[in-house]
Amino acid sequence: MNYLEKVKYIGTGVIISENGYIITNYHVIENAKDIIVTLYNKKNYRAKVVGYDKINDLALLKINVKGLKSIKFSNKLPKVGEWVIALGYPLGYININSSPSASIGIISAINLDFNFIEEGHIYRNMIQTDASINPGNSGGPLINLRGSIVGINTFIITRSGGNEGIAFAIPSYRVKLFISEILKYGKVRDLYLGLKVKKVQGEVLRVLGLNINQAVVISNIDKNSPAEKSGLKVGDIILKINGMEINKLVDIGIALVGLYPGEKVNFLVYRKGKYINKLLKLSGKL
Repeated sequence: MNYLEKVKYIGTGVIISENGYIITNYHVIENAKDIIVTLYNKKNYRAKVVGYDKINDLALLKINVKGLKSIKFSNKLPKVGEWVIALGYPLGYININSSPSASIGIISAINLDFNFIEEGHIYRNMIQTDASINPGNSGGPLINLRGSIVGINTFIITRSGGNEGIAFAIPSYRVKLFISEILKYGKVRDLYLGLKVKKVQGEVLRVLGLNINQAVVISNIDKNSPAEKSGLKVGDIILKINGMEINKLVDIGIALVGLYPGEKVNFLVYRKGKYINKLLKLSGKL
């Protein structure tokens, strides 16, 4: 049996702007009464939470400091086999040395999904690395050899409680979408697709040529909505969203949970005897 290992109250963060915005994992600051940020010069600052997303395990903090050095996010997903460096403070290492500890490894896999429902987290499109990551590294950067962040180190899978070379990071493009939502809207907006659906029973489906007992059909599409722009049409029977089978109305919400406005999802639909794939770019609404 594998065990998820995450340490609360001790973690790492990444300075993303010169005026004191910091990204970290939500589980690092969860239930904290006070959040103290220690910089590389060993100075301590009290931080406030600007916004967070428990499902995706991300938090944006702010300290009242200017003139900080920040790091940029990569605009590309890393490739399997690419060399990466993990930076952070494993096991509270900042108490020994204010400079972050570095470990090197490769990208082991990409686009992995994990559901830790009991902890309230759903991790999508995660990056796996064999770089040495331990409790305390959470919230720190996984960077490529060009010095750009490819992910935020979040959890390890371990039997021993320590590093076994199986670590996972939230990809940078998803972190950027989270930051954009918080800074622009103060929260992560609800997803907007611009369509309405209703259920269809087996007899109707068999007449249409589908040998399934129940499904979901699009009953209305808003003008200029993501659904319309994607090419979806009223009457399309939704079979899968991002590879997940859609049998009931609730399945659509499950398939989309944890996604951000701006992300793209693939719809497999059945239309007039043909199976068609449509790519929909999610939007948001307050």
